[in-house]
Formats: sequence, structure tokens, C-alpha cells
Amino acid sequence: MKVIQKLFSLLLGSDLQDENLYELKERSTWSKEVTACIESLGKRRFTLKEIYEFEDSFQKLHPDNKHIRTQIRKELQKLRDEGYINFLGGGVYEVNYFFKKSIKDQNE
Repeated sequence: MKVIQKLFSLLLGSDLQDENLYELKERSTWSKEVTACIESLGKRRFTLKEIYEFEDSFQKLHPDNKHIRTQIRKELQKLRDEGYINFLGGGVYEVNYFFKKSIKDQNE
């Protein structure tokens, strides 16, 4: 849970120590990072454009990656395939309520 809290801090603009950033990069995955962005929006329906607003934060986490937006779309597809989100069309997504509830229940 601490890794997710650190990720939220970084993605939302708080400064982290370099050693914490290294630890976060080593222990997190793109899917967790994109999920953290979705969760931080605090709403069920969101757009690809809203996720793209985290691009600078992803660039800090992955400075060698020159295709951040491509990776974001790839992770959204994975999350869709796993049932976490639904693609509604036109760059609009929705968090699957039942999937989110089951994850919350597991974490409590």
C-alpha cells in the first residue's frame, strides 16, 4: 500500500526523494501507475485526455520512454481486457463498479 501512496504523491505533484523515486520505479508497473491516475480522478467516467494530463509525471517515472502516450493507451487496453474499465467510445472510459468494489474488499 505504501508504494501506491508514493505513486499518488508523485503523480499528483509532490516531490519525493531520489531514493524513493528509484524504489517506486523498481516496484511499480505501468498498469499500477495508470490505475493510480484513474483512481486519483475520483470519478467513475473519465477521458483519455484526462489521463494524458499525467504525461509529465509518467515522463519523470520513465525518462527513457519516448512513447508515453502509446504506453498509456496500451495500459488502458490491458485494464479494459482485465475488466477493470470499459471503453465507451470516443476516448471515454468508465471504471467497472463491480471490479472496483471487489478490489476494495480485498484491500480491507
